[in-house]
Amino acid sequence: PYGAMLPAGDVDTFETILKYYDNMLPFSKGRTLAYFNHTGLFHIETETIFGAYGQVDYGCSRPAGFPVWLENNDYIHLDFGGDGGTPEIALAVLDAYMYTNNLTLLKRYLPLVTEAADFFLHHYPNRTADGNYVFWPTQVLETYWCPGWNVTSNQPSADCVVDDLPTIAGLYTLLEKLLTLPSGVLTPVQVTAYETFYKQLPPLPTAVIDGQTVLKPAQKYNPARKNSETPELYSVHPYRRFTMGKAVAQAVNLSMAVEKFKADSYAYAANSGWNQGIMDAALLGLTKAAQAMVVERASTGPASGYRFQGFMPHMQDYEPSADHLANMMTAVQAMLMQPGDDADNTIVLFPAWPCEWDVNFRLQGPMATTVDVSYAGGQLVSLAVVPSSRRAFVKFANCVN
Repeated sequence: PYGAMLPAGDVDTFETILKYYDNMLPFSKGRTLAYFNHTGLFHIETETIFGAYGQVDYGCSRPAGFPVWLENNDYIHLDFGGDGGTPEIALAVLDAYMYTNNLTLLKRYLPLVTEAADFFLHHYPNRTADGNYVFWPTQVLETYWCPGWNVTSNQPSADCVVDDLPTIAGLYTLLEKLLTLPSGVLTPVQVTAYETFYKQLPPLPTAVIDGQTVLKPAQKYNPARKNSETPELYSVHPYRRFTMGKAVAQAVNLSMAVEKFKADSYAYAANSGWNQGIMDAALLGLTKAAQAMVVERASTGPASGYRFQGFMPHMQDYEPSADHLANMMTAVQAMLMQPGDDADNTIVLFPAWPCEWDVNFRLQGPMATTVDVSYAGGQLVSLAVVPSSRRAFVKFANCVN
């Protein structure tokens, strides 16, 4: 649900998720130091309200010799950057600043950002011959594993994942946004450290197939699929390496991500619950796909036995499903408006909106900019931008010349 709050202007409610993670900050930092003897913080996919491992995933009957820091659930135990969400929570703070231009809010929650960056900066000691980071051991979400642990050698399995795409995509976006914060927010030591780290990130994993460069889940991985995620498209959502907003504002080439979406049925066939293809389609400007997926989700009837019509039936994990309509709302907003994620904080309108659909909307864009649009009969009826000084940074991707 939080994904749709900033464009809706609901900053107060959005801040509750930042407070939630801020409250566990001392524990998160202390755990990292105790487990790994370095600074920073990390999150895992399933954790208690205090930030600790979930009991079931950690394991009540753990194998003898298992490292104390390692969960006993192969689906999630080495994922800090993907479903674990460490860069994503940091990006939530930076997005809150991007949308509100509230420096006080940014400074309050900045440790959630810098400590996340510090974790990855210190956690992976291996380097390539060129000096780039090697993210190992890791895994690719719940889909491509690094199973088990060799307690004799205290090492991961031989076919453990190297350089997973979600973590790399997340760190590129996180560090780019960190390094463009106003002067004085970061210390000179932090700026130098993050600039160096950014330069040492490995490229997004790609392969050349039939002469075409395509995204792949990791630089090295066992292709035995364990779940139905599309890790390559974490470069779209949540980490926004490829979006129509960036294509308009920065001329970013979306072809690798678009081809991945079209070629992978996992991206679009399962349009329910936490499946994020609906948001990927909207962010990539795939209007017809996004339109069809929104209509399909909006047509879902409520769960049986609940008064609130927004409670959706069981999809994947629990009932009622909070993800089903939340992801739909985020997708609708991304069809109407996307940030350019550029130095001008460009606002891109109608990046994936069906031009035959009439719409009236008010959304908040970057720099506390309110955009009020009325569109009917294929024509722009009215556009109001507050403050008016931001009108020059509002661009239409489609439907309006």
